[in-house]
Amino acid sequence: MLRKLLKQEFRATARVMLPLYLVTFVLALAVRLVLLLSQNQVLLDSVGGRTLRAILLGVSVTAFVVAAIATFLAALIQAVLRFRSNLLGDEGYVMFTLPVSTHQLVWAKLITSVVWFLGAAVIDVLALLALGGWALVLAAAGVFVRYYFVAKKQFGGTTGDLAGWFLQKCEIWMLAALAACQWLGVL
Repeated sequence: MLRKLLKQEFRATARVMLPLYLVTFVLALAVRLVLLLSQNQVLLDSVGGRTLRAILLGVSVTAFVVAAIATFLAALIQAVLRFRSNLLGDEGYVMFTLPVSTHQLVWAKLITSVVWFLGAAVIDVLALLALGGWALVLAAAGVFVRYYFVAKKQFGGTTGDLAGWFLQKCEIWMLAALAACQWLGVL
C-alpha cells in the first residue's frame, strides 16, 4: 500500500516541482548563452554595447540564482504544506480512514520530500555543469569527501560546528576554483 501512497504523492507534487526543475535548467542554459554572446563582442556591440551586455547578464544570472534557490524552497514549503493539509487538516480525516497505518502515511510524505530535495540538488548540480561550473562542482565534491572522512575519523559523526566548517571550506574552495577557471580563461 505504501507504493500506492507514494504514487499519489508524486503525482500530486510533480505538478509543481517538475516545471520548476525545468525552469532552473533552462535559465542555466540562458545564462550560458548570454555568457557566450558577451564573449562575442562584435555581435552585441552592434546591438547596444556594454550596457546591453551588463543588463542581459545581470538579469539572467539573477533569475538563475532565484530559480536555483526556489527549487529548494519549493520542496520545503510543499513538504510542510502537504503534510499539514493532508494529515492535520480537514483532508486528514479522510486520509486516516484509508486501510493503511499512520506510519505508512508519514513515510510516504517523508520519502516524497526527500526525493524532491535530492532532485533539487541534482538539478542545481546539472545547471552548474551546464554553466561551465564543473570546477566548482568538483571542488565542492572534494571538500565533501574530506568532510565525510574527517567527521567520521576524528569526531565520530557530524555536529553543527562541523557543518559550519564544511560550509566555509566549501565556499572558499569553490571561490578558488572559480578564480582559477577565470584566470585560465576556461569560463
